[in-house]
Amino acid sequence: AGVLSVMDESMALHGSMHGAEERDMLFGRIFTCAALLRSGRLAAEPAPRRSGHASTVARELCFCAGKKSFLQELCAVLLCELIEAVPADEVEEGVWPHLAPLLSGNLAEWSCHALLIAMRLSRRVPTATFNALLPHISLRDGSLLHATNLPALVPVLKGASIAHPRLHAVWDGILAHGFRSASHTPP
Repeated sequence: AGVLSVMDESMALHGSMHGAEERDMLFGRIFTCAALLRSGRLAAEPAPRRSGHASTVARELCFCAGKKSFLQELCAVLLCELIEAVPADEVEEGVWPHLAPLLSGNLAEWSCHALLIAMRLSRRVPTATFNALLPHISLRDGSLLHATNLPALVPVLKGASIAHPRLHAVWDGILAHGFRSASHTPP
């Protein structure tokens, strides 16, 4: 709570900020959230406080991603780490309300960042919960990556191939899924 409070006080965004100053404040806010996640402090909090802090971190990362397009992938990766850091019921309760706008609409309309988050969410929360949160998306064996969804995923994955100078992080998730699936397939 203290770290989040200091972040709000010392890295407040003002309407008069422009360019490099705004960018630096946004990076500071993102790095603060990353430090909380990667230090394990958020996951170590007792349940009632952890849920509130997880909600705050999710809100902050979604806000920063919405401010600058070059921050979207970094925020999506950190949101995936947040989904892994807290129990599934707290994801549904505190994190989901901030993710819902990213995952609304048809699968073909999603961004590659939204797909990355949805893939992690589908692995983290029970299938019944995922289906309740996203009734317009079909899962097969707990995965978004199946033959029924592939035509809708083509535009999303095309958009993921333009990240420079490397591939978008969603490809890491797709490869990991492929290797998990291959290891479960009998020879």
